[in-house]
This record gives sequence, structure tokens and C-alpha cells, in this order.
Amino acid sequence: MVNAATYNISSLAAGELSAIFGANLGPATGEIVPPTSGRFPTAYAGVDVTVNGTPAPLLYVSQSQVNFVVPFEVEGQRGRVLQISYNGIPSDPDGAQEIEASPGIFAIANADSSANSASSPAVSGSYVTIYGTGQGVSNPPETDGTIMGDTLATPVLPVEATIDGQPGTILYAGSAPGLVAGVLQINLSVPTQLLPGQHIVVISVGDRDNSFQQSLLFTR
Repeated sequence: MVNAATYNISSLAAGELSAIFGANLGPATGEIVPPTSGRFPTAYAGVDVTVNGTPAPLLYVSQSQVNFVVPFEVEGQRGRVLQISYNGIPSDPDGAQEIEASPGIFAIANADSSANSASSPAVSGSYVTIYGTGQGVSNPPETDGTIMGDTLATPVLPVEATIDGQPGTILYAGSAPGLVAGVLQINLSVPTQLLPGQHIVVISVGDRDNSFQQSLLFTR
């Protein structure tokens, strides 16, 4: 049971995109779970997951891996007790610590929406969009499994970013339009003084950050 962005196994935050690895968790052929009426279901292909007894939205199911979103309702509850069932057969409960935030980065996109990489670097003075998770609850409250539309939400905890240890300028930090509630989108200004090459980006939410995860920004 891990943060799907960082694979950190120590704790889970409300709304965090997470993954379970194991055996006999779901169908032999992996399936991306489709949303229905703008919302991801809590049961699919015989699989369901609960956290502290609350059904969790499912994103991907397979025999060895299931991706889900930690329900927002667990905020303020002691501990995280997870149980997965396949075709009505439940697993033994598994546990993790509760935490307000556990930020991690999935990807960084350039201003033209291309994936930021060594072969496709960002232009200094432009902006990049960072996609992550683990920011905890937001205001207004997000609904489990909902695909975010025009009504966006911002994290309750403060969000900060550094580039090579220096404070970065965040233009926006909040939910990601068109993606499931629990995904964090950050629009980050790329300083004009950055030299071409790779730079370490660290995102902090409250008193937690992803410093153990080397998230690289490439510039030219």
C-alpha cells in the first residue's frame, strides 16, 4: 500500500492516489477503470477497496496491482486500515499511519503541454505544470472519485515549491481540471536565471515535502 507517485509506504493522506501490490487482487488482465457520469466507481471487475471502512474510488485493477484514491472522509481519523476484496473474498486488513499530507510528483509538463524531459526542456521565463498528489483535503471539499470541472479546490495546507533549493513562484496550486479529485496541479514559473540543464524540484505541503523523490525539471 503506497503513494502512487512516490511509492512511499509509511503513511497515507486523505485524497491521496495510492496503489496496492499483491497477489490475486483482481482480474488476470489489467483494466483501467472507466468513470461513469463523471465519477470513478468504488467497485469494478469484482474488486472493491475500503479504507477505514469507507469505499475508495478505483482507477486501475489487475491481479497484482490495484490503484485507488484514499477517501476524503478519513481525514481526522486515527490510522488507515485498508481491505481489498475480489469476487467477494476479502483480504486480511492492512494498516498505515494517518498523515495530513504526503506530497509526490507524477509528471512535469511544459507550457506547450509536452512532457518536460532532457529532450524537451522548458524555456526559462515560461511556466511548467506539475501533476502530483498527497496534498490532503481542500477547500471547498472535494467529493470522492469526482472528475474535477470548473469548480476548483485549493489545498487547506499551504503549498510551496523550491528549484535547486531556492523558492519558486507558484502561479496556481489546486485541483486539476479533467482529472480525478485528489490530483494536485501546480503551475510553477521557471526563473529566467536558470541555466540550461536539470534542476531539482521539491514540493512542500504543510510540513511535508517530496525531497526524497528526485523530481527533475529540464530547461534550455
